[in-house]
Amino acid sequence: MWLSWIVFLIFPSSTLVQSFHLIPRHSRYAYQRTVAIDEQSQKTHHKNRRTNHKVRGLLDHVLNRLNHEWDETKWSRLRNYLYRSQEKLTEDQVKNVLDFLLQHLEEKDAALVLQQSPRILRKNAKTSLEPTYQFLKELYGESLLSMALKRNPDLLLTRGAGYDGGVLELVEVFLAEELALSQRQIATIKKDFPVLFQTPVSKLLSTVYLFRTRMEHQTREQATAAIAKLMLLHPQVFILSVESIEHRIEFLVKDCGLDTDSVVRNAGFLLGLSIEENLEPKLKLLLQYIPNREKLATALKSHPQILGLAQDNLQAKVSYFDRIDADCFGTHPSFARDDSLASRILMRATPVLSLSLKKNIIPKIDFLAKVWGIDDVAADARPRIASLDTSPRSPRLSLSKQLRQYPSILSLSLEGNIRPTAEFYNRTNYIELDSNWRLQPWSVSLRGRDLAASLPNRLLPRWHFFHSKQVSTEDRNTQRAMQKGLSLHILVSATDTIFCDEFNFDTTEYSVFKREAIPRLKFSSQFDTWIKTGRPIDV
Repeated sequence: MWLSWIVFLIFPSSTLVQSFHLIPRHSRYAYQRTVAIDEQSQKTHHKNRRTNHKVRGLLDHVLNRLNHEWDETKWSRLRNYLYRSQEKLTEDQVKNVLDFLLQHLEEKDAALVLQQSPRILRKNAKTSLEPTYQFLKELYGESLLSMALKRNPDLLLTRGAGYDGGVLELVEVFLAEELALSQRQIATIKKDFPVLFQTPVSKLLSTVYLFRTRMEHQTREQATAAIAKLMLLHPQVFILSVESIEHRIEFLVKDCGLDTDSVVRNAGFLLGLSIEENLEPKLKLLLQYIPNREKLATALKSHPQILGLAQDNLQAKVSYFDRIDADCFGTHPSFARDDSLASRILMRATPVLSLSLKKNIIPKIDFLAKVWGIDDVAADARPRIASLDTSPRSPRLSLSKQLRQYPSILSLSLEGNIRPTAEFYNRTNYIELDSNWRLQPWSVSLRGRDLAASLPNRLLPRWHFFHSKQVSTEDRNTQRAMQKGLSLHILVSATDTIFCDEFNFDTTEYSVFKREAIPRLKFSSQFDTWIKTGRPIDV
């Protein structure tokens, strides 16, 4: 209390004294805290005003130097960067970077760099930007560099570039001598991945040596060709540490069942993916559907690129196939995941998982469901309940069972293969489809293998040869054999020899006809003429 009396003696009418006496003792801390927060808030407000003033000043300086007006759509990225980095940036730093840009670039190009890559303001113009620019100019040439910067303003932020000018020529010699790359190929790498040319040659040699020693089943020439291809497609792999590359190779070989040869030749980009964050989670997902590691290894060897898919991308596709199973067999199917539709596709048609779900897989399955006499599959990837026709003539299989029989049909092009083949069967009366491609209830149903048969190499030549012989042949044995017609089995599944033997055709005559006809096949007016009239296809 003595403090309040001292304050009262000095400031007898002070509102502070009145407030102090009115506040209970146990509440004074809360009161003092509120006053302190209010004072701090006022200080922060003044600081923010100073901050805003600084950012506005830097923005005005940039716009004035570049003769630009403020445009929210173009300069918001730079403004936001200045707000975040104002404590580290000084006016001199911004001025030096602007001087550098305007020394080497036109105003509009300098503005583009700042609009797209404002981080350049944190770089030291003398020790970082100038060497990098000279390095890139040596790579591209001055005129091409200007075009390259317009496409990718981040080029000037290339880390490590420009600090060792002698490395550039050494790397070029290494690529030409060690990997037998042409000057045109080297120029392509310069354009797409210039950082490689600042990598120590000793590091590149170590990486190439690692690949060669691990590719045990390849000759030196074969290994060199595979490594050169990897360099052209995925040069970023070669700037990784040798230890990191070796660790990932070990994982892909031991855990995934791949071999170094196939990784380098077909899936080198996998060496740039994190094991813990990327490869391992996807492997665990795949093991749920193919728990047998030998079978999984076989699938991965056929298409290792599946490990490069995003986790959610891969999960969405197997979940879609699981929903087709659930729709056809109920929510508790009698089979486990390793006997599911997704499992069948993974083992027998692995590349299908690399196709787009919405743009490729779903439209394809929707079309197949119509041709098979099953209701549509919804566009949101949730299949509707199938309406199965069980008429004696044409018992319908569920969508899941149809796809299980021949999952590779999903790897064919809808417009280039499946739809024209379905049209052929419809026009030749093997099936009956309505105007919306739906199978009529009384029509037979095709198998996936039937729809996957080659139209130009098998179906069209056999069908036309058979019908041309019906008109022209005088051999009675052939005429009797042809009376029963060209069955779907002989048309689709038989070999050329069996096809000819079935109708007493001359095998050599058919081979000549087929060899001459196939190059002339076209799926337009000639296709229509062949189907409708049976007349030969002209060039």
